[in-house]
Amino acid sequence: MFENFLLAGNILSEPIFWAGYFIMLVNETPVVLRHVYHPAMKFRHYVENRFGSDWHKWHLWIDYLWNSLLLSAIFLADWEKKGVFLGWFLLFWVPVFLFIYVPIALKKRKSGA
Repeated sequence: MFENFLLAGNILSEPIFWAGYFIMLVNETPVVLRHVYHPAMKFRHYVENRFGSDWHKWHLWIDYLWNSLLLSAIFLADWEKKGVFLGWFLLFWVPVFLFIYVPIALKKRKSGA
């Protein structure tokens, strides 16, 4: 019985992961790009002005959704898929941190802000 659960979880892990990954890309790309791409910042200001604090609440719930989907998929996957899923996750976030957030932090540190 437990083996059937593990097998079903492993089979379901891939669609769950890709759904979460797609939601993460759609949700986080504009948030990240606002730091380096002016139209993305203008879009964020537009959304904030249009929806007010509701936008932040929706963004937070979407963050919970994609995090839950990705973590569930990783939890349900076999060891080989866990590595693949972690690789895809890092493929998005490592460049974001290296090319966007680290330079921002260094710039703030240098300016003393």
